[in-house]
Amino acid sequence: MIGNMFLARGPRLVWQARLLMALGVAFASALHGAVSYAAPAGSVGASWSTGSYGPTGSLDAAVQAGPQRAGRLSEFQGRVWLFDTEQGQWSEALRNRALTEGDRLSTERGAQAEVRVGSTELRLGAGTELEIVRMDEGRMSFQLHRGSLAVRVRSREIAAELELLTAEARLQPERAGAYRVDREDDVTWATAWRGALQVRTVDQAFDLATGQRVELAPQGRERSTLVTWSAAVQDRFAEWVRADEQHDDRSASLRYVSPEMTGAEDLDRHGRWERHPEFGMVWSPLVVSAGWAPFKHGRWVWHARWGWTWVDQAPWGFAPFHYGRWVLWGHRWVWTPGPRMARPVFAPALVTFTGPSVGVNIVIGPSRPPVAWVPLAPREPYRPWIGHRPHPVGPAHPVGPTHPPRGWEPAHRHVPGARGPWRQERERAQMQ
Repeated sequence: MIGNMFLARGPRLVWQARLLMALGVAFASALHGAVSYAAPAGSVGASWSTGSYGPTGSLDAAVQAGPQRAGRLSEFQGRVWLFDTEQGQWSEALRNRALTEGDRLSTERGAQAEVRVGSTELRLGAGTELEIVRMDEGRMSFQLHRGSLAVRVRSREIAAELELLTAEARLQPERAGAYRVDREDDVTWATAWRGALQVRTVDQAFDLATGQRVELAPQGRERSTLVTWSAAVQDRFAEWVRADEQHDDRSASLRYVSPEMTGAEDLDRHGRWERHPEFGMVWSPLVVSAGWAPFKHGRWVWHARWGWTWVDQAPWGFAPFHYGRWVLWGHRWVWTPGPRMARPVFAPALVTFTGPSVGVNIVIGPSRPPVAWVPLAPREPYRPWIGHRPHPVGPAHPVGPTHPPRGWEPAHRHVPGARGPWRQERERAQMQ
């Protein structure tokens, strides 16, 4: 806390502040046994050259670690799985886990999930598997392997960057609207609830207007597409999507942050805005536990594209930990997003690590690594920490099973021998 106050006032006290804050962190951790202040093993000493990372999230491209655009697993009910491409196995998904290209999500029967990428909303129904094929500053591509997917697009600009794929079709929203894609048994259904959707198959191209639904079924060796038109269906999945969308139609926070800041949708529900004498409009959470501090309650997870990435446990804990800066104002923490930017830049964790490599040696018990981390203050540069994946310690350990229940594997054709439970059930039925 003391360190953050000093950091906000001038660069000459940066290292003194870091030392004071690191010592305070170590002392608090030793007293309370908090594992959230144990840094990932191998992270110290792997920093890049210094770049300027202001409160708004603009980062010098020369030192940027990983993609600038990120998605977020914002909500889910039931069991949802995330595929680790490096480990080649599924693990239980974590709320607020950052997502980018290469990530794959799968929902069990009776489960549902919501993914946010800036202002774009993707909702997964039960028994759905979705892969992020591409996610960068200019393009987003999602492939639906099975199940039901609903997508809400807020602007024509984002619609032009978005692409929905199945094995049977390539779907491109033409303007803001709400769309649905279903896939089962090598058949795709596309629906334009609102807006217009361009549909391309191997042999056809046409548009869907509001209220229209089309079935796309490949036929014969030539894989020519049989197209069947119908009206949009109203089922339990459609009702859930419509009810969930109503919560996000109004947001006071969008006066201060861009709608393309992933996680901004939760700021209204869980906090309040007020004017700070130095940093302008700042946000603070309404309910926190005694002794709460940013980057204290959560865990580190390894991501192949970003390295060690913070996953906060608070329901609102995405935007304030990957954009902007935290400031100690009086006796409480507030978050400053900085000047409003159209496309904020994502960071895996806006902290600085302190430890042997920066002249501070802190040992917290025999099982604690001699490092700690503190939130970056406004105008303090962000230095990405990246390197090879070491053996994790403390909070870097994955939570829950590192693989899903027996038989729960993706139905991807590029994964040899992959069989999902939906295919196993079909095989058992055929044997009976």
